[in-house]
Amino acid sequence: MKLYERIVNILDEKGPLPFPALYHEASSLLSEKEGPFDLGEVQNTIFRKKDLFFINNEMVSIHPDKKLSHLHVYSEMPGRPACQAIIDFEKGKFIYTEWRDKGSPYRSIPRRPFGIPGDMAIFKAAVFSLAVWDWEQNYIADEGIILNGTSWYVILKSKTKVYKSSGFDRFPENWQTFRSSLQELTGSPYW
Repeated sequence: MKLYERIVNILDEKGPLPFPALYHEASSLLSEKEGPFDLGEVQNTIFRKKDLFFINNEMVSIHPDKKLSHLHVYSEMPGRPACQAIIDFEKGKFIYTEWRDKGSPYRSIPRRPFGIPGDMAIFKAAVFSLAVWDWEQNYIADEGIILNGTSWYVILKSKTKVYKSSGFDRFPENWQTFRSSLQELTGSPYW
C-alpha cells in the first residue's frame, strides 16, 4: 500500500489529524517488509497530493472534493444482464441490482452464482487509486452507429462535488481494474 493510500485510510477512519499524530498512525501500520519513513515523508506526500488533502490550522483532512459519499454505477452489455450498484461509502453499504430482459435472445443464459461480497474499505481505496474523479465526462466510440455495444455510466458524489462519466463502447484506461474491483465488492460476475 502506498503512503498516500495509508494516509487516506487513516483520515477516513479517524477524521482530521495534526501531522505528528498522522505520522504516528501511519508508522504503526508498517509491515515488516516496508522500510521506516519519517515525518518529512508524510508531509511531502501530503503536499504532493494537494488534490487529495486539505490542511487547515496544522490539521490534515481529506479534501472535501475527494471525501467520497456515494457511487452509482450502471453497465449494460450485449449477452449479459444489466447491472447497477449504488454504494454508500458513509454507511458502508451497497445495493446491487441485475436486470434480465425477457425478450432477449440471451435470456437462456444460466444464472451464475454470486460470490461473497467484498470489503468496502478495499473498494474505496481502489476508487482513490483509480482517481475516478479524473475520468473524462464522455467516452464514445468513433465508429458511427453501434447497435450492440456496451453502455455505462458512473456518478461519484463527494461532500462538495459530483463527478459524472459515461460511455458507449469506449472506456477509461483503468476501466478493467474498476470492473474487477466492482466484481470483488458485489460478488457479481457480470461486471
